[in-house]
Amino acid sequence: MNNFLTRIFNPAFFHGRGSREKFFEGWFYKITDKTKNISLAIIPGIYLSSDHKKSHCFIQIVDGINNKVFYQKFPVETFTANDNYFKFKIMRNVFSLDRIAVKEFQSGEDTIKMDFELNGVKKWKSRITAPNIMGWYSYVPLMECKHALLAFNGSIKGLLSINESVIYLEDAKLYVEKDWGSSFPVAYIWAQSNNFVNENASFMISIAKIPWLKKSFTGLLAVLYDGNKTYNLSTYKGGSVTALEVEPNSVNITVKTSVYTLTIEIEREEGVVLHGPIDGEMIKGISESLNSKLKIKLESKSGTIFEDTGIFSGLDINGDINEILPK
Repeated sequence: MNNFLTRIFNPAFFHGRGSREKFFEGWFYKITDKTKNISLAIIPGIYLSSDHKKSHCFIQIVDGINNKVFYQKFPVETFTANDNYFKFKIMRNVFSLDRIAVKEFQSGEDTIKMDFELNGVKKWKSRITAPNIMGWYSYVPLMECKHALLAFNGSIKGLLSINESVIYLEDAKLYVEKDWGSSFPVAYIWAQSNNFVNENASFMISIAKIPWLKKSFTGLLAVLYDGNKTYNLSTYKGGSVTALEVEPNSVNITVKTSVYTLTIEIEREEGVVLHGPIDGEMIKGISESLNSKLKIKLESKSGTIFEDTGIFSGLDINGDINEILPK
């Protein structure tokens, strides 16, 4: 299998081999533990610029409960990735779907370390028609940003150290996804939770204006996993956003296919501002909350299929939302 197809069917792999400018790749690990009131995002990645002095790799850590964000740059040469299985390093910091080991991280006066074992990881099932969550769009070239869902769910155990505070996590929850390309969409909403009453359930939705070949279109990714079955209401599955209301304290979304109706009600909480790829530059300007509340209801003509409320939910709202409102 050639490198192109290898990366398509293994979206977790590093996609930037051979890239020299205007390229970013970031992996998003979300770790939550409701017994210890923890909602963290660990975002390692790499940014390549035409100006080599601006190229770097990075680790960004978000404390969603206390609304703090920590960021450290590393020399781009410290990034190494395996081409045969998913594992990469930034200096001595290690990331895979088996382990997260942050051994060297300093942001200002804050020192953070972690060594986590990842277990029971529920991965996206790759198919010819949908090698990852983008479906057949996975094969489309020249898109500014691509997205992959790597793990619906999983469990974490290990040590987390923030300055002098050390916490042992025994059975925390895991969610993993990633983005890569040249720039984030100019306008988008993203929401995610896997902290429902149904402990096996996981949900994510992304609505984005996506530039492509000097034009643009609004793309929808919406996937619910209820612990047994995956319900995919994305654009390539016939899904469309029929209602979208964004208020200072809430977001309400309705998605429909020929079979299903999905309603999402989100209680917005205060977020933080992250570094992200905007217009081909890695700058601070991406707003994100990791402590919102998300209620979803999936219905068909025969009745309600799934209804639950998720806590420690992720929520990003960025750009001019008017660009993605239903016409």
